[in-house]
Amino acid sequence: MINEIDETYETYETYETNETYNTKEKIYKTTEYEIEQEGNIFKIQLKRESPSLLKSILNTTGLLGASISDNYKTLSFNAHSIKPIQQVYIDYNISLKIIYYLTKQLEFLIVTERKSFYKYNLSNLFIIDSKIMYLSNEYLLDIKKEKIRISIPFPKEQYDSPELLELNTIPAEIHYKTIYYTLANIVTHLLTEHIPNKEEQEQKQDTLKILEGTKLFGLLKRCKHSIPEKRSIIYV
Repeated sequence: MINEIDETYETYETYETNETYNTKEKIYKTTEYEIEQEGNIFKIQLKRESPSLLKSILNTTGLLGASISDNYKTLSFNAHSIKPIQQVYIDYNISLKIIYYLTKQLEFLIVTERKSFYKYNLSNLFIIDSKIMYLSNEYLLDIKKEKIRISIPFPKEQYDSPELLELNTIPAEIHYKTIYYTLANIVTHLLTEHIPNKEEQEQKQDTLKILEGTKLFGLLKRCKHSIPEKRSIIYV
């Protein structure tokens, strides 16, 4: 488990609040959810009930005034700003925060809900003041005997784990720790702007060498063990 890390870094303001007139505004909209803002109150409204996802966010982010309602379709909370991670400059400290919060969310899902994501879509990763959350059910599946069963075709991306990229038939079962590999690739990309290319993936080249000599290097290295069962996220 990752130790607590420094919470003191710049908050990225997304929307300024009018102290006299607060009006409701839909600030993000996808096929899965809408995010609405009224002053410092934000409301995430999902298209369908998502108990595991919303509980994982509520229990791991520490968002102020957070509550779930509407049969697990709505999460409300207080904040100064919310912004997609792709619109934020990622420095070393924020990259640690991404790992810290996504690991907490994964731990909650794996231990409490017996579920895990098997891949991420960067467009669903948000920074809320100094907190990080992943907001999507798309790749969230049940864990049974340490495996997750993929029954629906998915787009293969350069962030994906080798076992995902090598899948040729659906349905298929893979170890739930496949997500650790993807997390390491995404953090490496956000921090260094390096995306593993096809040759690197096919030859299983170590793209973490960019970070060699940093504490982050060892952490991400453990996420990318060639044997999925031996992957771990331990911050030391």
